[in-house]
Amino acid sequence: MSNTTRACIAAAAVCALFASGCNMAINRSVHVDDGEKVGHGYNAINGNVTIGNDCSVKGDCRSVNGSIRIGTNTHTGALQSVNGSIRIGSESVIHGSIASVNGPVDCGDGVVVQRDLDTVNGDVELVNTRVERDLTTYNGDVTLRRGSVVEGDIVIKEPKGSSNHKEITIRLADASVVKGDVINRSRDVTVNLILSGNSEVKGNTRRVEVSTR
Repeated sequence: MSNTTRACIAAAAVCALFASGCNMAINRSVHVDDGEKVGHGYNAINGNVTIGNDCSVKGDCRSVNGSIRIGTNTHTGALQSVNGSIRIGSESVIHGSIASVNGPVDCGDGVVVQRDLDTVNGDVELVNTRVERDLTTYNGDVTLRRGSVVEGDIVIKEPKGSSNHKEITIRLADASVVKGDVINRSRDVTVNLILSGNSEVKGNTRRVEVSTR
């Protein structure tokens, strides 16, 4: 992906934060204590968003130049981060999508993502996690462990403005499943799909090198 495209994505994220108006922190972090229930989301620019355990946040959480941390057994809306990681504790439910531009996404035991999970330059690691739609990335490795399920497709998108060849590894272990297809849409990326521990792709694989271990 070109620098121009990254800049456009980051600018769009910043605009979304300003458009949302309230509950915004600039040059500081946001923290929600364990057990809190709030009827709105949180936005941060140059700060982290941290939601505790057993919380209910009925809104989206976004951060530009900061990470997002979600505790255990917590419900939130969609999560979006530019230049920061997203980490979600066990048994939490994300009532929306997850999107990261420059940071990894890690989901703990029993997490449910009710829409898509997308990254640009971040790796994805799922542990006994269910993604109810597609998982897409441009430049990140993907690992599914301990019975994780992607209900839709895993898609490697075509980077714009880049001619550097690279490799991406997708690992499915411990009876993890992709119910849709694994699709490589990039002519400049070699995708290695490694299956182990009775894991499977129920759909088709396209432009993907498959091996078993």
